[in-house]
Amino acid sequence: MSIMKIVSVGAGYLTEILLFSLVGAQPLAIYYFAVNIPGMLKMLLEKVNILAFPKFATRTRQEIKRGMIQKLKKLYLAIGATIACYVLFAPYIFKLFFPQYLNSVPYSQVYIFSLLSLPANLIITAFTAHAMKKELYLQQTIVPISGIILLVSLIPFFGVWGVMGATLINSAINLTIVLFLFFKKF
Repeated sequence: MSIMKIVSVGAGYLTEILLFSLVGAQPLAIYYFAVNIPGMLKMLLEKVNILAFPKFATRTRQEIKRGMIQKLKKLYLAIGATIACYVLFAPYIFKLFFPQYLNSVPYSQVYIFSLLSLPANLIITAFTAHAMKKELYLQQTIVPISGIILLVSLIPFFGVWGVMGATLINSAINLTIVLFLFFKKF
């Protein structure tokens, strides 16, 4: 399972390398500040997966599938509220804490929408708890590879906006793949 993570970790570092080498240091700094707060929110929301793993491990696939729709609805409500609050308050947060990086605000407001793919991680946790290796291999290879292709394609033309676009498109690809595998294989 650890080997599967190599591609996704490498793809994560590729964003910064490509952004710096193709468009420069200033856009990279803007990017870092744009993703900083949403990244912290992502890490906080991902803690749900850690709590869910032991429960998923003790339940059958049928039990998980029955309860998953309800869990996803609740998670989407929480994420939707988080996104709405962040989009409204991001300009004030940046003005207060990062006044020299106010140009990061619109990027950050767009990047926060990548949180919409987080419920897919709950399903991936269920796959992991039931050792569904084929599904995990598919998700752990297709998503990073599509992310790399999107980054390489969009950064040269759109800079930081290319990263935001690649992130959102790849988040949608991830969510689609995970939901497809969940409803087909679970």
